[in-house]
Amino acid sequence: MALAMPRPIALASGVFHLNIRVPADLAAKVKGTAIRLPLAGRVVTVKSSDKVIMSLRTKEGMLAKVRFAEAKGALSRYWQALRAGPVTLTHRQAVALAGVAYRRRAERLENDPAITLDSLEAARSQMDTDIADWFYGEEGDEPITIDQARLLAYMQRPSGPQLLAWETGTDVDTPFAKINLAESLEHLFGADADEICAEKQVLIDEKSRKLLLKETARPSTTQRKS
Repeated sequence: MALAMPRPIALASGVFHLNIRVPADLAAKVKGTAIRLPLAGRVVTVKSSDKVIMSLRTKEGMLAKVRFAEAKGALSRYWQALRAGPVTLTHRQAVALAGVAYRRRAERLENDPAITLDSLEAARSQMDTDIADWFYGEEGDEPITIDQARLLAYMQRPSGPQLLAWETGTDVDTPFAKINLAESLEHLFGADADEICAEKQVLIDEKSRKLLLKETARPSTTQRKS
């Protein structure tokens, strides 16, 4: 008797779901891990057990089939990548993936109503003011350099130390703070790298991840066109 092919399953609510059992040879490796799958133009994260279950977020049968096929295809490629093990990216491959990440990041910024030319200019102006305040200080304060003033201004902002390391392209090692560049790139761009690798269903080794983060952090003309 032929085995039934996987298909979308409608729950009592009428919402269709992907519900696929993890292959036996990968069950131990996959159990409890996060898997990222495409869904309606986005990448969503699901936690696996002995199965991978994901809402397809629709009650329409035809739409559910389309979303199911896309997610199932990505899941199959993920199984293949796990069996093959981590791969080493070429520089060209890293640049191409970084280009995708750059465009996604730009799209998010363009679609964020809180980010406008006025808000960006206000943020730059406030940073200049904060740097000047630290640099000139108050009467009786010990004098500091402009670089130290800039560091102190960045330290006041969320992810500011990491942004400073990224912008300077080096570790920051001062009496005020020690900031590792590699860790900063992971903090700022690690999620982007994870999303793109998950979307492409590719597992990369540690060396390739460092290269990908480096390229993702450098939005060059090549990346924008890739």
